[in-house]
Amino acid sequence: ALFHDPAAPGLADGMLRREGRMLLATLRCTACHALPEGFDRARALPELAMRGPSLHGAGSRFSPSWLAEWIEAPHRKRAGARMPATLHGDGAHARAGDIAVWLLTLKEDLGPVVYGDPARGARLFAELGCIACHSIDEADATGWVSLWTAHSKYENGALARFLLAPGAQDPSIRMPD
Repeated sequence: ALFHDPAAPGLADGMLRREGRMLLATLRCTACHALPEGFDRARALPELAMRGPSLHGAGSRFSPSWLAEWIEAPHRKRAGARMPATLHGDGAHARAGDIAVWLLTLKEDLGPVVYGDPARGARLFAELGCIACHSIDEADATGWVSLWTAHSKYENGALARFLLAPGAQDPSIRMPD
């Protein structure tokens, strides 16, 4: 697309197929929907082997209200969320709360709570280039992952543990270690 005439025959169709492939892979549609018999997923779409974050210890990591809101409407919490909204209609809010309460029973020992130095954290945020993928503003039109409400997502100590090893709970995460 960078070095071809946009009016070239077949380019638009190829771009549509590529976009469809990307959506199928990143939205993980095949977690619920079967592919045709004999489809070689490992060769054609290795991304299909990716799974969502582990729920092991979810009750020790996430705050109850954040978790219920995420389950009910992931895209309200983060516009680019890959998790689809699966609860609809009357009672969706209550069902999301029920699922959240059950997930909160999945506990693990996180070890001691880690407290840091905010000034040093701000310097590290800048030095590591976190702003390339994250915004710190409430309203963000860039599509970046906003950190405005990060404090409401994590239980004490869980954010520090996540930052030490982002891929520990989600091997498919794009955030570097």
